[in-house]
Amino acid sequence: AVALGLYLVLTSVLIADDGVYYIKQAQRLEDPGGKTPVANFLGYPWLVTWSWRLVTALGADPGGPTWIYTAQTVTLLCRVLAVLVFYRLGRILVGSRDCLVGMLVLVALPEPAHWGSDALRDWPSALFIGIGLLAMMRGILTERMRWFAAAGVLSGLGCAVHLVAAQGVLLGTCWLGWRG
Repeated sequence: AVALGLYLVLTSVLIADDGVYYIKQAQRLEDPGGKTPVANFLGYPWLVTWSWRLVTALGADPGGPTWIYTAQTVTLLCRVLAVLVFYRLGRILVGSRDCLVGMLVLVALPEPAHWGSDALRDWPSALFIGIGLLAMMRGILTERMRWFAAAGVLSGLGCAVHLVAAQGVLLGTCWLGWRG
């Protein structure tokens, strides 16, 4: 997944229109005198801005290509972490063998690979959803409320990236209501 993602990041000439939008939002976050972004979900642009600051502090040129490569790298890192989280969830739900087959398919399919190398918020959102669901599963298995609280916090952070991450809170509430 990492090798394929790096290849796609380094060889891509164009990024999606959505990616350009998120990079512009991140640049607005960085510009103290600029226009404040009006987007509701600033989690991904914030991740890009934070990563860009780190990369430029390490000596990278602060120009446009650095913004693009930083956004793509953030998405790729989130993709790799999300696949690991989904593997752990899959092991809990369907077992190691079936989960491994599912993860190999997920890694090998061309569209998820393309999404993982573009400057889009899909994989960061999936990462927060997966971590929130994993925390919820731990809460279900251990019957400890702190895991449900962690799932709620992680889903809330995921909502800063994309509203779909709220499903962790919804599923946790449904589970607690069913158990109650």
